[in-house]
Amino acid sequence: MSESRTPRLGRDLLTVGLVLAVLLASAGPMVARAAATGGPATDPGAIPVSVRVEPGNAVVHVMWEPPPLMADSVISYRVYRWTGEAKDDPKWVLAGWPFQRELLDRTVVNGRTYTYMVRAVYDNKIESKDSDRAVATPQVLDLRIELTVNEKTATVNAETVTLDAPAQMVKGRTMVPLRFVGTYLGAAVDYDGTTKKLTATLGERVVVLWLDKTKALIDGKETTVSAPPTSIGGRTMVPIRFISEAFGAAVGFDAATRRVTVTMADTDAVWDGATPFEIGQAVKNALNGSNDVDIFRVSITSDQTYRIWTTSLGQGCDTFLTVLRPEETELVVRWSNDDATHDTLASETTVENPSGPFLYFRVQSAQPGGANTAGNYSVSVERVTERNDTTMSAIPIKVGTPYSAVIHSPSDWDWYSFTLSPNQEYAIRTSGLEGTGPDGKPVQGDTYLYLIVDVYRRFWSVAADDDSGVEAGASEIRYRPLVDVPATYYICVSAGWRGHPGPYTISLEPVTAESDETYIQATAVVPDHDAPLTWLNSDRDQDWFKFEAKAGVRYFLQTVNLTAYCDTVLTLYGNSMATALLTNDDTPEAGSGVEWVAPADGTYYACVTQWNPEDYLCLGAYRFCVTTIGRERTNYFGFAEPLTLDGSALTGSLVQGDTDSYVFEATRGLTYDIKATPFEDGCATSLVLVDEHGRVLAEGADAGSASSLSWQATLTGKVYIVVSAPDGDPDATGIYSVSLKTGKGPSY
Repeated sequence: MSESRTPRLGRDLLTVGLVLAVLLASAGPMVARAAATGGPATDPGAIPVSVRVEPGNAVVHVMWEPPPLMADSVISYRVYRWTGEAKDDPKWVLAGWPFQRELLDRTVVNGRTYTYMVRAVYDNKIESKDSDRAVATPQVLDLRIELTVNEKTATVNAETVTLDAPAQMVKGRTMVPLRFVGTYLGAAVDYDGTTKKLTATLGERVVVLWLDKTKALIDGKETTVSAPPTSIGGRTMVPIRFISEAFGAAVGFDAATRRVTVTMADTDAVWDGATPFEIGQAVKNALNGSNDVDIFRVSITSDQTYRIWTTSLGQGCDTFLTVLRPEETELVVRWSNDDATHDTLASETTVENPSGPFLYFRVQSAQPGGANTAGNYSVSVERVTERNDTTMSAIPIKVGTPYSAVIHSPSDWDWYSFTLSPNQEYAIRTSGLEGTGPDGKPVQGDTYLYLIVDVYRRFWSVAADDDSGVEAGASEIRYRPLVDVPATYYICVSAGWRGHPGPYTISLEPVTAESDETYIQATAVVPDHDAPLTWLNSDRDQDWFKFEAKAGVRYFLQTVNLTAYCDTVLTLYGNSMATALLTNDDTPEAGSGVEWVAPADGTYYACVTQWNPEDYLCLGAYRFCVTTIGRERTNYFGFAEPLTLDGSALTGSLVQGDTDSYVFEATRGLTYDIKATPFEDGCATSLVLVDEHGRVLAEGADAGSASSLSWQATLTGKVYIVVSAPDGDPDATGIYSVSLKTGKGPSY
């Protein structure tokens, strides 16, 4: 069933990352039942090559190269793993986009041996044969820093880095830049120029020194430093032995080579070294370098729900949080989190009904390895007392009776149960997401919906949605129940990818049955303009579309912006409907698509169905569009089109609900001029610049239907240009061009 509703740019801009994560994670059982063999994908040239692994501390870095003959046809990669020897069937543990060549496996335990192999996935879920295998044993890694007197380079975990100033000998003592040691040990460093006071904080340890004074404080206790800090060439230098040992590191010095070695042992990366924890306690800690892993142990009561989160992250710290069950060989992947919201590097997860008496969890760097920095953080655990935080405590709701509630935190889950009548289509919606936060300031909520069906105590994940609702941040699922199957339905409301807590109202309403199930009822689509929001709402659903084509014109038909669990199959028919002209299951962007040149003028039809009619995991919302400029650009940044810096323009189509992404490499201090120009009357553009974390850097100014912006780069790295219709206007669609020029600017 289709509607012309258009999501606003602000809420639809960066949701695909979460959709992909849920889709890839949830597809495992579905794909396993439909494993296919034969065809080109089984050719040796279709297999990923050069598979290799690098074990770390509670992580394995898996890398590979694309198939030598069919790299352009790959729609995804799957990483499989055996624990121990490669016996029986492997477990599918990771999934990646076709442009990815490496992934991190954080579902490992130190000291255990794992065997990995990679398969490429092609259209219709056909997997390649197994790649070569690679073996890794993750293990505890201590932080190791090595530097040499009078040399400006050093090594951190065997990776070469450059110091602001070389280490120097002053009155027989090795002096190093304070920020270098502080940064790579994970400490936060502050200098008060008025009092010449130096403060370095690592977890709960606070070290205070004064320039040119021998007095020092360690956690408030006065001590003496044999070589006082001093300023050399404008850099604050400190005795490396004192500052390192104050933070618990060991220091070695080789007089012959004048080489200094600083080692920080990771003593809490094993079960026996887990830090005891109290419910309601906030513990200050630090990741001493990117390889550090901190394991905590908290006493719990079984059959309760607990929330764990990190906060107060120091500069350079990016946490990854995982809940562990040490009696098992595998980890509970569901209970892990990298970024609680898109605008923070902190982590948060909710643990439902863990078995006691202890709950173990670990904090590690989201960017492990080498000289990547880490730093200070705080971690807390609390017991969740909200009534409906599990399926067992789900609140019953009725059709036609809205229910209001609040998402309290980024990992909060609210469960509801209900019954539905067969053959009636329903809309499950959230609304009312604007409210007042605890500090009295306005809040804008963002919800995510999961629909679960319990058939004879077997649970099926049916559909999920983030932003298909009418309001900003609202969600909507359309579903038509199975006939003559007794079932209990559950809906879970959680925070959307933005993770913003806030109020919401959940409602369950019957809606008019869809009217696009035959080609006679097909929804008309205007090429390069229309992209109706459509739902696959049952295992029998099929959605029909029609468009007018001209002879000799190349057309691109696609399903785009699929929600999690939604998996489409697209078939193109001629105006006689006698035979199918083309069909496709998967494109690299996760939807379906065909490229076709019209042989004659006329009306042509497209039919969209779910991938496997016998499966209940393929439903959800999507958009269907027809374009002539090229394949519709996805709003997922991994597929962003590169822009050159010479002003050369790229042409695209803005369809309903569309956001097109482009990418360039920015250099801090330079000025970049971006312009989007419509080619058709009625088309209008809006520009937004964002960084790799989805944070908005700049917004363009509209000049009629065109838009432009001039931005002086505040960073070096990838920057994404997002083109959309102003305020998501469904009528401001059509063909446009976008260009980028660079000029010089003052350096930072």
